[in-house]
Amino acid sequence: MQRRKSSDGRVLPDGVSERADGRYIYRYRVNGKPQYIYDRDLNQLKKKIEALKMDVASGINMDIGKLTLDEWYTQYLKIYRKRRVKERTYSNNVNYYNWYIRDSILGRTKLKDIMRTQIIVHFQQLADKQNLSKSTLEALAGMLYNAMQQACYDRALIVNPVTAIMREIKAKPSAKRYALSKEQVKVLINFLKQEGTWQNVYLPMIAIGLSTGLRYGELTGLRWQDVDFDKKIIDINHTANYDTKDSSKKEFFVTTPKTSNGVRKFPLTEEVAELFRMQKAYIERMNIKSAEIDGYTDFIFITRKGNPYTHEAFTRSYRKIIERCNEEETSNALKENREPVLVPYHSPHIWRYSFCTRLVEQKVSYENIKILMGHGDIRV
Repeated sequence: MQRRKSSDGRVLPDGVSERADGRYIYRYRVNGKPQYIYDRDLNQLKKKIEALKMDVASGINMDIGKLTLDEWYTQYLKIYRKRRVKERTYSNNVNYYNWYIRDSILGRTKLKDIMRTQIIVHFQQLADKQNLSKSTLEALAGMLYNAMQQACYDRALIVNPVTAIMREIKAKPSAKRYALSKEQVKVLINFLKQEGTWQNVYLPMIAIGLSTGLRYGELTGLRWQDVDFDKKIIDINHTANYDTKDSSKKEFFVTTPKTSNGVRKFPLTEEVAELFRMQKAYIERMNIKSAEIDGYTDFIFITRKGNPYTHEAFTRSYRKIIERCNEEETSNALKENREPVLVPYHSPHIWRYSFCTRLVEQKVSYENIKILMGHGDIRV
């Protein structure tokens, strides 16, 4: 078959023709509707066609209104979020949607057919049947609002049906998180100091977490080169993560801290330095070799396989530690004829609350607290 040529004898690509006014036109279809691209320069038109093909391959050029919410949210994340947010934030966006919306009636509804009432019903069911808190629903609503707003910008929707949706939802308030008291911290640390498995494996990590208020990922991401015993500083410059990233399977990966203020130099006290030395001796005694993650190695708080402690695995062990600690404290209090100081079950994030509370009790200025905590706003 003979290829079509331009007036100057050049072979034209498939779908391209030359108009009487000298412009080149490329014809194609989207969902059966004719679309056109024009340019007076054939080479520029070829570049536009290649860009279009890349868009189609990645799902950008589509009739968004005909997509289901599940389909659109997947495309929205790839197009608008993947390269603009940290890996952990992206994985949270994926997980929240998959847990609470994907494959539901709402998720399988075409974007153009979604009614505000349908979203309200779905969110109220999450509050009533799955017992989701107000703060969790607010986070989910924020994510869904952003996806719908992009569909509005693309004229697939006239209005955003998620606007002010939480005004219509009745949900339980988020559980208030309390810091551990000085007495509770003392009971916990004294229990961990006893000879045995707890002391060898968990004392340094828990005690350092309580003594520094580092975020869990900052703590588990620490490497030996981040601890300068001579200059007495801890260099916080990255975070260890274990979550879904580019697939449904969880994996380890390293990112920069949560905010730019998270990159900071933290003072190393002699008490904390001694805990680091204890951890180093344990690793050498057990001959544990650190894994390499995204080019990072020599992690400090690692399992016998060399990987940093995942949040899920650690919290399972931590629950047992607290249970045993409280059993022992209850027994001791009975012998000593006093009220026991029981340690409530808590996540490692409460170490951060507790450290911050100690700083306030010591009348450290809020500006210095902000720096130590790695926050960007003093109001936090």
